[in-house]
Amino acid sequence: MSNFEPEKTGRITVPLAVVIVLLADQVSKFLVKRSMALGDSVRVLGDLFRFTYIRNPQAAFGVGVGGKPFHILLSTFAILFLLLMLVKIASRKGPVAIALALILGGAVGNLIDRIRTGEVIDFLDLGIGRYRWPVFNFADVGVTVGVIFLVFSLLIPRRLSG
Repeated sequence: MSNFEPEKTGRITVPLAVVIVLLADQVSKFLVKRSMALGDSVRVLGDLFRFTYIRNPQAAFGVGVGGKPFHILLSTFAILFLLLMLVKIASRKGPVAIALALILGGAVGNLIDRIRTGEVIDFLDLGIGRYRWPVFNFADVGVTVGVIFLVFSLLIPRRLSG
C-alpha cells in the first residue's frame, strides 16, 4: 500500500520546484556576476559547453520586441496566469502542476533580473565551434523543461492500471 497522496505531495513538491529553479537561477547569476567580467567566456567542457557572461535586454533568444516596461508587464501577466493555473489544478494534476511550477520558477527568476537591472544575465553557452545555441540561464532551463514536461504530460495518455 502506498502513502502517496497527490494533494499533500503537491503542497510540498510544487512550491519546492519553484524554489529550486529560482535559487539555482539567482545564486548562479550572482556567482557569475561576482567571478566573471561581462563578455568573459570560460570553457567547461571544451568548446561544447562554456560559461559566457552576457546581459540580454531582449526577450527569449535575444528577440527584440518591446522594452523593459513591456517585458516586465508581460512577465507579470504570465506569472499571474501560472499562479492561477496552479491554484486551479495543483491537487488534481500532479505532473501538470510540476511543469507549471518549473515554468513559474523560471519566469520569476528572469523577472527579478528585469526589475533589478532591466536585462537578464545569461551565461550557459552550448554549441560546437561557431554553431552555438543562444546563451541562456537556469531560469530558461526551468521554463524549457517545464514546457516540455507540460506537453508530454498533456499529450501522452496515461496507461490505465488494471
